[in-house]
Amino acid sequence: MNRRLRSAAAFSLVELTLALGIAAFCLIALFGLVPIGIQTNRNATSQTSATNIMAAVVADLRATP
Repeated sequence: MNRRLRSAAAFSLVELTLALGIAAFCLIALFGLVPIGIQTNRNATSQTSATNIMAAVVADLRATP
């Protein structure tokens, strides 16, 4: 009688379920941060535009005798 030994190299269903749950939680948290990042990017773009406009105005005022 040859009995083959089972290899313990596989993941169990509980481990896979737990790993998928953790991955889903992390993805939901990351997707929740996307709107905040977009709003921050818009604010930074507006601030940069305002700074460039003010720099142009100051340059024009300095060039005026």
